[in-house]
Amino acid sequence: MVLPTTVDLEPPPGDFSLKAWPVASACEPIVVDSLHDSFSYFLDIFSGASSPVSVAVRALHADSIEPVDLIFGQHCDLLDDVVFHNVLDLAASGLIGAALAAPYCSKHSMATLRPNGPKPVRTPDALDGLPTNNALQDLQVQESATVHDRARHILTLVAAKGGIVVIENPLTSMTWLDLLMSAWVRATSPYLAAASACRFGEDWQKSWLFCSNRSDILAVGLGCDHNPKSHLNFAGLRLPDGSFYSRLTACYPKMLAEALAQIFIPYLSKHSKVATLKAWPSCSPSSFIPQPLSQRVEDGGGLISTAVWHSPQAPDVLGGLRKRWTSRTLSMGLHSQILSHFATGSKAPPLSDQQLQGFLTDVQECLDIPDQTWESTLQVAPGQPFRLELWRLLLQEMNDPDIAFLDELRSGVRLGVNNDIPASPLWPMQQSTVSDDQELLQCESSWKSALDQPEVVWQLLQEELDSGFIERVPGGLTQLQQEHEHTAVGKLGLVCVPTTDLLDWWSTQPFRVLHKIHQFQTACYCRRFLMFCRQLRCNLHPWS
Repeated sequence: MVLPTTVDLEPPPGDFSLKAWPVASACEPIVVDSLHDSFSYFLDIFSGASSPVSVAVRALHADSIEPVDLIFGQHCDLLDDVVFHNVLDLAASGLIGAALAAPYCSKHSMATLRPNGPKPVRTPDALDGLPTNNALQDLQVQESATVHDRARHILTLVAAKGGIVVIENPLTSMTWLDLLMSAWVRATSPYLAAASACRFGEDWQKSWLFCSNRSDILAVGLGCDHNPKSHLNFAGLRLPDGSFYSRLTACYPKMLAEALAQIFIPYLSKHSKVATLKAWPSCSPSSFIPQPLSQRVEDGGGLISTAVWHSPQAPDVLGGLRKRWTSRTLSMGLHSQILSHFATGSKAPPLSDQQLQGFLTDVQECLDIPDQTWESTLQVAPGQPFRLELWRLLLQEMNDPDIAFLDELRSGVRLGVNNDIPASPLWPMQQSTVSDDQELLQCESSWKSALDQPEVVWQLLQEELDSGFIERVPGGLTQLQQEHEHTAVGKLGLVCVPTTDLLDWWSTQPFRVLHKIHQFQTACYCRRFLMFCRQLRCNLHPWS
């Protein structure tokens, strides 16, 4: 056996590793010529000659698209615009459940920066190309950048349809220094896992960095726990045939490929089918197929929204009421009236009692509420501005799980200080680290913003008094402490904006509250408990 000899140069690794495993190519099994819209396929981009991850996925009977790599022919060349747009259409179809991209890193390799090697086309300080590049080198820079850009574009479309996506390059690749790459990772694939070769059966001094949109990828985040110099440093080593040893390390170890397959398998269908790229355009679904996402999306549709509005996600129980209200609003021109009203900054209701009556009648008729109970349904309970019983009927119609919170609005909202806040069924229970015996503060003055404009403050306080949102405590703090076991006095602040004056108050030190749902900070915004004394001191009404 001839040992490798050390040289000063290691060219970047490519996709020409020896086929030590697997014995069969990823393209050898029976291939089907059509896709099935109930399938969820694996897409392997820049798979390498032996396509180890595709083979490992298919060993688990999962469905996949033929591996995409130039080594398999021009029909897999992603630098060809026709091929690229073909794969984009596939990625956007919603049929891809998992996608892996490992764009070649030859022009991003730090190995090109070693002495006596071929002249690099880019450096960490010149990622867009060196000013000394010739025309051919500039083309290499552009092509290598395009490969990485197109890989991210494809993965973004797969992720948008709810699939798991993973992009990989060596840990030392200059691609991670690219601002476009780092921005994409932060926005789309923020879960990072560095996999050391030694943890997957190879004695190499090498690590791969995987970035994904799902935390599942963290399963391969296994770092080296050996002596730093205990593994083979193949930089510059040559094999007996004169080729560089680094080419052997371009292929994922079998253990790593199998670990990746285990991550992807929950997102894939299992019919042991392989579909070709050639067949894809003629086999796309004739109608749009929405792909609900597994995670919550902030789109205004509630906590369980999927952001897919092309088909109903739940029974449209208020559909009839919505249609009535829409028709009434448009036919009477109320949409323009409401917009004009809000533009004036008026605090008065945008609709008159007569206009509002029509909407209330719609509710009664749609919910089939008898006349004898309708009057009580419209009553406004003291201490708050809402028609709570009407609200309750609407929530019951929608099977809302958190209807009980309306009772809190009627009796008074508890702050969690020296009492418990009822748990909401919509939030997970969490163990708080805050103790129950938090000290309640007794502030003696207001913030400077309030002290500087007493006339404005008194005007706003009088409005609060007239509305019943606050109460006077004539005896001040002494009376407060005599009547209640637990008291706190906050500080008043004033915030003035061009269109209106806003009264804002908060405690000198926000206190943390322990309750059964979650831990949060409260800044004493509770108008209902606001009271004040002669010297412009703003006191929070006590709770017991």
